[in-house]
Amino acid sequence: MSAANFCASIHNMDKPVNFIAWGRTGADSGRSWLRHLVATSPLILAPLAIIINFITLSSFEGSYASFAAAAVREGFWTLCVKYGPELTFKGVFAVTAFIAWQAWLFAYLPGEIRTGQFTPAGHRLQYCLNGLSAWALTHVAYFTLCLTGVLDPAFIPRNWSSLIAALNLAGLVISVVVFIKAHVCPTHADDRKFSGFAFYDFYMGIELNPRLGGNFDLKLFSNGRPGMILWTLM
Repeated sequence: MSAANFCASIHNMDKPVNFIAWGRTGADSGRSWLRHLVATSPLILAPLAIIINFITLSSFEGSYASFAAAAVREGFWTLCVKYGPELTFKGVFAVTAFIAWQAWLFAYLPGEIRTGQFTPAGHRLQYCLNGLSAWALTHVAYFTLCLTGVLDPAFIPRNWSSLIAALNLAGLVISVVVFIKAHVCPTHADDRKFSGFAFYDFYMGIELNPRLGGNFDLKLFSNGRPGMILWTLM
């Protein structure tokens, strides 16, 4: 790339894009049902993979061969019910409290305000860069609760079964909320993309940047806060 072309590309980054350049290419006119079902397979396969890994590690000493043999002998769904993650009130409460805490930090923790690139429809969104502060404050709070005896330091591994179930439920609930929101109260209606197939849209997403109240970016929050901060807590 020449110096002139490079400068031109940098200059054009500040200009709105006048065409839809993300997601599907347009209305669903030439896609088959098979392609849609293949595209939405992660909705089923991802939770199943987590359940299989959990059962194999917790009940079969990490042996997939032993799990497969038991599945053939007893039935796959029987194993899932018998050994799979168990949804409990403690797990739901812990995950709800953690997500609520992260949402509060996301919305109210001070941080530098930066502006993102133009969306395909020409909107430019602002973001508060407080992720590192939220990470640090979360870990300080966690260690403080452990040191004062309020929280068991081994709470996560000791409640792993219920936490896995609650986290998967939370992911489903958030996805349903975003899917419904895109239809009834989109942040920017002109930034939506529809394929004509509900399950495909549910997986791919309809809004590019779904937001609550104008500033609470659900995409950024879901990708960058509860999950990534929980990694280091685990």
